[in-house]
Amino acid sequence: MAAIIHAYNNGSKSAKALAEALGLKLMNKARKSAFKGNLIINWGSSDLTLAERHPDAIILNNPREVKRMANKAEFFKWAAEANVCIPGNTTDRAVAREWFTKKGAIVVCRTVLNGHSGEGIVLARNEEELIEAPLYTLYFPKTYEFRIHFVQTTGRFIQQKRRKIEVPDDDVNWQIRNHQNGFIYSHQDVDKVITQAMNLGLTRDIEAIEQVLTFGAIDVVVKKDGTYSILEVNTACGIEGETVEFYKNSLGQLLQMHGAGAQAAKIHMPRMKIRGMGELPVDDAIRDVLGEDAFAEEEEF
Repeated sequence: MAAIIHAYNNGSKSAKALAEALGLKLMNKARKSAFKGNLIINWGSSDLTLAERHPDAIILNNPREVKRMANKAEFFKWAAEANVCIPGNTTDRAVAREWFTKKGAIVVCRTVLNGHSGEGIVLARNEEELIEAPLYTLYFPKTYEFRIHFVQTTGRFIQQKRRKIEVPDDDVNWQIRNHQNGFIYSHQDVDKVITQAMNLGLTRDIEAIEQVLTFGAIDVVVKKDGTYSILEVNTACGIEGETVEFYKNSLGQLLQMHGAGAQAAKIHMPRMKIRGMGELPVDDAIRDVLGEDAFAEEEEF
């Protein structure tokens, strides 16, 4: 079975890195594809004609679900129906205005529904600062922020957003934590509070998302007591280094299951049974986060 990667953009660096790691080709969006294989890894594309053009292919990440997840308002609507923990949200400015009756409340005005990395976010601390926007969310006073990469049935990879030491204090924005505001994702020494969040329902929420997406990256904010809120799900996140290896190994296993991919047969990952999370590939860093008591015996997959 032949496989190929279909990206939302021909110039996607992450899609190119993944294609190189898996030994696959990228489908060129600029011309009609001659691909006759049976499996397509859909990297962030919401092109609804993809299935029509390749009716016999298995598509990992349905474009319809990708489109829904990419739109913040649609994602929150779906999440509410699936009982996934998300921030308070509304499309009604009058409702958002009422949130200021709660002491210290901050309203996030989301002027761009399909943005990323904080694009289009305006923070309002009072009614005068509340601007017109298609979506409003109630700011979640987080202590930690994590990104949980997942590939359905084969693995999860946890990163924590941390401040870059070299960025001056005056240039750091602790409320909107992105690269521009002085933060990066790290896989080293992930805070154990993520285990508390898993026990409080995050595991169930991840499983709900895995019911509609084959793979993706979940952005979640967490308080010191482990209470959490999911902000968004990325279906074409930036990847490099360890994250490339994670997707190579985990997606490689799916390709192997379907008999596709140049390097799929060469990929192996240790699998461990984790209480509350099932049997998953787990590396030493996640072992450190969850603790030895969470694991059963390791076996080669």
